[in-house]
Amino acid sequence: MPALTPIQGLSRALRAVTNDGDRHCLAEFARAAGVNGRLVNRAARAIAINADAYLKLCAAVGICPVNGFVAQKEFDLSDLSWNRLAIKILLALIAGKSLRKLSKEWRVEYSAINRAKNGQHVGIDNFLKICAGLNVHPHALLAPRPGVFHGERSVQQPGEAA
Repeated sequence: MPALTPIQGLSRALRAVTNDGDRHCLAEFARAAGVNGRLVNRAARAIAINADAYLKLCAAVGICPVNGFVAQKEFDLSDLSWNRLAIKILLALIAGKSLRKLSKEWRVEYSAINRAKNGQHVGIDNFLKICAGLNVHPHALLAPRPGVFHGERSVQQPGEAA
């Protein structure tokens, strides 16, 4: 049996938690996950969606965004930080590789890498390929939420004492 694509894995998980894609369940799930209902419907039908919505839905159903298996730990529903991805791509460019060379190595369209480098959104397939090329897990690109612990230190609210 061929391996599932990331969106197919998400589709399977969404159908499992929404009574096989029931419209009302999908609408409630979309509200709870903070994702546009149209995008949840697309994901349930295994149609590609943007990376922000994809990561939020993976977190909401509890699957790893890379392999589609049940996640070993919960992760934050924060938005994707496109600037973090852009910085990582710029660092790869500084290391002496051109966008064309990265495009060829990662098997990603030149225009997709260029959009990501400029902090713009890309589709989930290209996003996952770029992450793999950079050797970065998608979770590392999630923007921290104020007051949530993120490993080394907690982010302080403005006006809080250290």
